[in-house]
Amino acid sequence: MSKANDNKLKIIEFKTQKQITDDRRMKRSEKRQELRKRVEAIRNYGMQREKTY
Repeated sequence: MSKANDNKLKIIEFKTQKQITDDRRMKRSEKRQELRKRVEAIRNYGMQREKTY
């Protein structure tokens, strides 16, 4: 377990600060897109249910 963590730390050290912030931004936007998809699906589901009644 500690061996894997050591490897991760080494990889991070080689990244520049810009790369780190870009990675964070990418992860954040991916999460936002997933949430948006989920919300869209829920909205569509709600609209479909309203039509059937």
